[in-house]
Order: sequence, then C-alpha cells, then structure tokens
Amino acid sequence: MDHQPLGQRPNYQTFGQSVVEKITTNSALNPLLWLCGVTLLFTMPGAIWGAATTSLVCLTLASAAVLAPIIAYFFWMFRDPVKLQSEHYQLERQKMELLGDERHRAPVIDGQLVENEQLQHFTNGVSK
Repeated sequence: MDHQPLGQRPNYQTFGQSVVEKITTNSALNPLLWLCGVTLLFTMPGAIWGAATTSLVCLTLASAAVLAPIIAYFFWMFRDPVKLQSEHYQLERQKMELLGDERHRAPVIDGQLVENEQLQHFTNGVSK
C-alpha cells in the first residue's frame, strides 16, 4: 500500500480492488481455498466471542470450510490429478497432446494401402 501522510486514513477500497485484480486461478482448488479464507474471516470472531449457540454454528461452518478443500484435494488426487496442476501446465499439456511433443515423435506406421471392398460394394449399389 502507498505511504500516506501522517493523520490521513489509507484508502482501503483501492487497496482491496488492487488485491482482487491480482487474483489468478491456478488449479481447481483455488476457488475453494478462497471460500475457506473468507468463511474463516467471518466465522472465527463469532466462534470466539459469540454465545454458545452462535459459537457452535460458527465453528461448524469454519470446520466445513476447512474440510471442503481437503476432501476436494483427495478427490481430485485420485480421480484426475492434472486438475491439481496450474492452469499454465494444463494448457501446455493439452497443447502437447494435440500437436505432439517434438522430442517424442509418434512412430511412423509402414504399410500398404488396401481398398475397402465393402465401401466399393456400397457405392456401386447406390450409383446404379
């Protein structure tokens, strides 16, 4: 944050906007981690200073917010580990799958061209 003259309040709105603009999504877990952080920010004061019932509700919500990314991590770890990688890695991987990697070229298949007799029979029947 920029240095403000003494006695002047900092502009938290522009600071918050600059922080939000810098957010990038790197993996499938990032949205859940942000949800966890925001939820903890609002539930922990209620859990600490609230009445017994309020405290219990806030602790339950905070626990669910912490458990959600952990469960999602293990789910994606076994189901599709690539989703846990960064977005840049996923795009590069897809590019290599589509175009092929020049270090590991696919083998060239040698063979003879063979005429498809069923196709020839089908086209002869249609044209007559």
